[in-house]
Amino acid sequence: MSMRPLTLGKFLLLFSFAFVLSNCAKDPDPNPSPVYKTPSELDNTVVMTWNKLFLDAERFTKGYKPPVSARAIAYINMIGYESIVPGMSDKYNSIAKIQYGLNMPSAQAGKSYAWAIVMNNAYKYAFKFFFQTAPSGQQIAINRTFEDLMNKYQQDFDAETITRSLAMGQDVAEIIISWSQADAIGDGAYDKNYDNSYVPPSGPGKWQPTKPDYGQALLPYWGKVRTFASSESDLTLAPPVEFSTEPGSEFYRQAKQIEELTKATIANPDGEDFWISQFWSDDCATLTFSPAGRWIAETHQVISEQNLNLVDASVAFTKVSMALCDAGIGSWKNKFIYNTIRPVDYISQVFGDTEWRTIMCPDGTGNYFTPPFPAYPSGHATFSSAACGVLANIFGDNYAMNDKCHEGRTEFKGTPRHFTSFSQMAEENAYSRLPLGVHFVMDANGGLELGKRIATKINQIQFKK
Repeated sequence: MSMRPLTLGKFLLLFSFAFVLSNCAKDPDPNPSPVYKTPSELDNTVVMTWNKLFLDAERFTKGYKPPVSARAIAYINMIGYESIVPGMSDKYNSIAKIQYGLNMPSAQAGKSYAWAIVMNNAYKYAFKFFFQTAPSGQQIAINRTFEDLMNKYQQDFDAETITRSLAMGQDVAEIIISWSQADAIGDGAYDKNYDNSYVPPSGPGKWQPTKPDYGQALLPYWGKVRTFASSESDLTLAPPVEFSTEPGSEFYRQAKQIEELTKATIANPDGEDFWISQFWSDDCATLTFSPAGRWIAETHQVISEQNLNLVDASVAFTKVSMALCDAGIGSWKNKFIYNTIRPVDYISQVFGDTEWRTIMCPDGTGNYFTPPFPAYPSGHATFSSAACGVLANIFGDNYAMNDKCHEGRTEFKGTPRHFTSFSQMAEENAYSRLPLGVHFVMDANGGLELGKRIATKINQIQFKK
């Protein structure tokens, strides 16, 4: 049986089909083309996208209180960083290996990797683990983020490279996730914010659950969570001002200051103090990201302004995140060592001013809240001081910026504020808790001091060789 000759049209059709197949299944190039870039040659899209997603994930996931959020993003960003270390091992250290003794995977000799895909898959596994209980909307966002980034990068690589890259990201994530699970108090803490067995100590000047809801103590044993760099001595603060109800005492004076400052702030809702107190609050569930997440948002803004490459952005996020984790641990450790009364109870019990209130998180029915844990030191001050100490080390303290974290919000005054240094940002954040009515001056000062110590230890970690 004779075969019919191909027409020109059929020939062109077959040729086009063969061309498409050849481009869909390219053989690995022994001399990689420019698409096989090192991590430092890539832009920051992957790390920026996932850190932005974190702000919504922690905002809407139940149980993501500030210390829990800080711990989660530290492990998540450590996973992201470690996923690209094998592609730059000549210049950067595996912190997981040199700092914590973990056995991390290496890149296969002579094999190509798509490092953006490696990191993307590492972040996906990290988010899937730390946000197991996230609402469906956030679960969908995690899947969509992974898929969108895969669609962006996979078209440049052959199937073998993609498979190898996905495996690397997964391996790194699983090793560090397993390590995180060995920290029993911290692991799964979003599901165990409160311990029914905890009974706060009673006595003069000791914290007790506060009005209006008299909520249980939040994370009373968080001070025992594993840190990333801070030692026991780094986290040991001097005691707060000695408790006293005497009118001439320092404690009495600081309480009177808060009573008067908060009243003045309430009386002037268009004033600077009202703006500051609202701008830095970040306390109200689902309304904003958490006080720890705030510094991921700040870091995101600075990295965007500086247009850092993938590696530098990853290092910055990882260092800030580790500082935030240690800040949450250190702050909560001291809170439950000293168990210092909150202003609302002192002002009510000692001054007899039972009508006095904070201006934190109004619920629309006349109720205003106080965080459900002891006052000293301020968590906000600790988080901000630790994060700013790291950011100053990377970008220089005298970094001027307009903080746009709450730009466009209408529920409160989120108009951007201008700062000329990271130190100024940390100090204003610490101060913001005073007109809000939830902290004493000693709480702010103690948190700033603690955060500085933590930043010093994080800055000593040798990311670069």
